[in-house]
Amino acid sequence: ITMYKIDPVTGLLSLNKTAKHPNGLIENATNRIGPNSIKITANLKWAYVGNNTSNNITIYPYDQNTGDLTLYKNEAVDVPGCIQTRQLALSPAAVPSDPLYVPPSKQLYVLCQGSNDIAQLNLDSDELLIPSKNISMVSTNGASPTSMSIEANYKYIYAPNMQSNNIAEFSMESTTGHLKPLTPSVVSGGV
Repeated sequence: ITMYKIDPVTGLLSLNKTAKHPNGLIENATNRIGPNSIKITANLKWAYVGNNTSNNITIYPYDQNTGDLTLYKNEAVDVPGCIQTRQLALSPAAVPSDPLYVPPSKQLYVLCQGSNDIAQLNLDSDELLIPSKNISMVSTNGASPTSMSIEANYKYIYAPNMQSNNIAEFSMESTTGHLKPLTPSVVSGGV
């Protein structure tokens, strides 16, 4: 994972550091990782990296002063049932300036492109991922979801499905963060 600093005046990026997967998690012929998405929690303590080819999540403590990432416990958290981890989203989204939205249960949403699902993983009160075999999955009711967007008031989440040319739409349960398909569950994506 390559980290950059942003110059506050010019907006230009400069190389900060590179965090590598340690032994046992290094990408090689038999153990491919494929990191492709990163989210930093609202409390700025944790960074979650979705790994496309290994279908798991690596956890990094995040140092907000230096931008450093160091692998947490030298392990990755599997997402059972998830094929091709594509994108991550957090509830609440990483906006520490929004004190009004503090749900009792926080969620990490994982877009699973190959299985056309969104996995819902629980975070503890410190926003650390709680490994569990009982991961809730919800279908996108389409083929090849490519991304997720959380609506500004944290009530709805949308996932466009590339191959089926539609957009899955969900409401977010206010106390648990669980996703519930809206009616209709998908809308046409256009042409």
